[in-house]
Amino acid sequence: MMNSLLQPALLACLVTSVLIVFILLVRQGLRRLAGASIAYQLWGILPLSLIAMLFPHRQYLDMTTAHGAPADQVISSMALLDIAPASIWPTMLVSVWAIGGIGMLVLFGIQHQRFLRRMGTLIKCEGFYLTSDNDIGPALTGFFKPKIIVPADFFERYSAAEQALIIRHELVHQGRGDVIANTVCALMQCLFWFNPLMFVAARCFRLDQELACDALVITQDPQARRTYAEAMLKTQLSIPPQRPGLSLAVPPSFEGKNHAIATVKTWSV
Repeated sequence: MMNSLLQPALLACLVTSVLIVFILLVRQGLRRLAGASIAYQLWGILPLSLIAMLFPHRQYLDMTTAHGAPADQVISSMALLDIAPASIWPTMLVSVWAIGGIGMLVLFGIQHQRFLRRMGTLIKCEGFYLTSDNDIGPALTGFFKPKIIVPADFFERYSAAEQALIIRHELVHQGRGDVIANTVCALMQCLFWFNPLMFVAARCFRLDQELACDALVITQDPQARRTYAEAMLKTQLSIPPQRPGLSLAVPPSFEGKNHAIATVKTWSV
């Protein structure tokens, strides 16, 4: 039983690692050639590859057709032919894998609850909510009912033009379903908690997500390039360092300074 779980799990880890390396190598060049949105969408290969691995392999389907037996009987008969001496190692590895994944999920859940508590009492404005903390937001939070939250000093920190662009930025996140994408990303970190490449990928994914959002906002209002860059710079430099986790919020970026520098270089001219 444990062997049947361990082998596909290790294969999934190998496949995702190869894909992560591939994406990390091509993402910047793809962003220059095809745009930030295409580079961001490339990360969708990772969850799609895992979903594809859940489907029956072609070799099992062919054997079923040849022998006229149900697929589950063919697979079970093959397993009986490969009986190996009992070993405790597969059980231990699967147990450690599961415990680590659950522990990571709990840790991320705690981080998200802390984020929600820091928001404090929300004050509803037209289309968004003011938090009680100057260091929280702008962000999009809420899985089923997303809402835009902004820092307590939102009206003092940003000009009217900057405020409009920031709200538009968060609306782009909402329209693309980035809360769902970030949740899938965090769940993959839980699944492959032992793989450092997954955490590198998560940080690059969030940066690409922000740059893709920036590109769409600027496309909608090309004349606001410098104003937008200044607003993003104010936002990123005011946010303390955070650790990525299973948060249902879409903050400006977990790569704050990198995103700020990239935004200014790209959009301030």
